[in-house]
Amino acid sequence: MIKLVFLVMIIIILCILISYINNFKSENFKNANFDNNEKWKLYRLGDIYKYYAKYKEDVEYLDSIPSKFPGSIGAEYLLKNNSKKINFNLLLKIVDERTKNLSYSPTDYATKFENIKNT
Repeated sequence: MIKLVFLVMIIIILCILISYINNFKSENFKNANFDNNEKWKLYRLGDIYKYYAKYKEDVEYLDSIPSKFPGSIGAEYLLKNNSKKINFNLLLKIVDERTKNLSYSPTDYATKFENIKNT
């Protein structure tokens, strides 16, 4: 009987903890200002970063980014990357600058530019 009571108490405590963690996460995301509407459906930051231009339409896609997605990380990356080659340091600088003043970002986040070694 004592084992059963102990097991039930542990289950209740775990449920309370899980509920608290989920609530904490959702509160942080509510403050994040995510924009996930139809406008962003064709936004592919990975292709922008790699300058994927295997076919002619991909070059047209890259050329359209600054006008279709002004103010985006991809648009800034394309406008600042004159070499048209992969530039990881530039991408990190852009992300680092944009996250400096975010109230919900941790102080020591994984992509912080000065924490990444040049390879």
